[in-house]
Parts: sequence; C-alpha cells; structure tokens
Amino acid sequence: MRLVVTGSRGLIGRHVVDYAKTQAGVEVIGVDQVYPGDWRANYRFADMTDLGQVYSALAGADAVIHLAAIRDHGLVPEPKLFLDNVTTPITSWKPRAGLASSGWSCRRACR
Repeated sequence: MRLVVTGSRGLIGRHVVDYAKTQAGVEVIGVDQVYPGDWRANYRFADMTDLGQVYSALAGADAVIHLAAIRDHGLVPEPKLFLDNVTTPITSWKPRAGLASSGWSCRRACR
C-alpha cells in the first residue's frame, strides 16, 4: 500500500511517518514544504493550497493522512488561516481520487 502523509515534517506528521515506516507492506511518501532532513527517499515538496501541486503530490496514493496545516496562528490573518487549514484543495482531491482509504486530522483553525 502506498501511504501519503501531508505535513510529514510537522509535530504529528513526523511521528506518523516513523510509525508507518515500521509497518509491513506500507510504502510511505512524505509531503511537506519543509526541508526533509536526512529522509530524502519518497519525499515530495508541495504547497497544499495549490490544487495542481496537491494532485501531483498525491498521485498514486492508496491512502492519505492529511496533517498539513499552518500551525502558528500569528503567521497569517485569521481568514487565510481558516481557508488554508480547513478548505484546502485536498478536500476537492479526495472525492475524485477513488481512494481505498483515507484519514483526515481535524486541526484547530481559529482561536
């Protein structure tokens, strides 16, 4: 199974990736906008607010765990925070992809 983890270098994502890599039969692909460090294999850079990049990053996925988000509320205005964290293009990707399974993490979008 090919598992894609968005936000793979984040606080939660890195632990999900580490665990998934220990599972037999699971190929893990990390997606983030952060330098991957020593984990270069199966890593894709992508902006999850850009639909084209979303489709490219998630191509070939059997399952997706979506953890990408803006975590610092002081970085952007509240409306952008809500749009990026709650209504990202990944929500329009899921129905079209016909995934066998998917996981969605709920992130706090507003204070």
